Amino acid sequence: MRLTDKHGIILAVNKSFCDLVEMKSYELVGKLFTIVYPLLKDREGLLSSYQMVFMTGLCQTMYESHLVLQSGKTPDVETSALFVDSENEGKILLTQFRNITERRKTACILQESEAKYRGLFANSIQAMFESTLSGKILNANKSFLRLMGYQSFDEIVSLNIQQDLSVHGDTYKDIVTILGTRGYIRNIEIQLKRKNGKIITVVENARALYDGTGEMIGIEGVLEDITAKKSLEQKLTTTLQTLEESKLRLLDLNVQKNKFLSILSHDLRSPFF
Repeated sequence: MRLTDKHGIILAVNKSFCDLVEMKSYELVGKLFTIVYPLLKDREGLLSSYQMVFMTGLCQTMYESHLVLQSGKTPDVETSALFVDSENEGKILLTQFRNITERRKTACILQESEAKYRGLFANSIQAMFESTLSGKILNANKSFLRLMGYQSFDEIVSLNIQQDLSVHGDTYKDIVTILGTRGYIRNIEIQLKRKNGKIITVVENARALYDGTGEMIGIEGVLEDITAKKSLEQKLTTTLQTLEESKLRLLDLNVQKNKFLSILSHDLRSPFF
């Protein structure tokens, strides 16, 4: 916190302000407020702007700025100011400063992480999507569009996974229920309808999305097309069944052959007279 008069003279500061600008109170009180900007070239222009604030009575209630200290440090600060009345000095300006350097760094890190994630999401070879709990598609990558047979996101933005893409609508409801209980699902087989009406089988892995209060608001899922695999499995099953049936027929024929040979052997031993 800093108190200054209409001339820009510092009347009082607190410890937090001293720590922020890395100066002692005796180095500040009684000096022009521009003393904390030693590397600023146009300090006179800054002082003129300050004095204009007193003349007009208009000041920014809150804004963010960037300090450059003598030590070379460059903290980011959030500043708020208001006029107060003083018995001795008349109208003075109370300015509060809050160091937001770490907050900005965290915000930048989050933005970079989000940008990287979005890049991975958009370019992943796996089909990925985000949807609301009711099934409205909020986001989908190119692999998802290819999987479902669409050319652009505009074609699916009005579609609903539960109503338009799921072969069995209740499956989506069941997935939402499971996600609400444990927050994720693993390797759930579901059937979806492509744009051309073809039915495909996919394995879905998904996690619940939450808002700031911890309430589940959506789903983020990854799909793997196993239609060809399921087809091969079905063909293999059919082939094995056919082989088993052939084996049983061969066993039956073998039994009949043995029975015939037994009868023939008996007849040969007992010829007719």
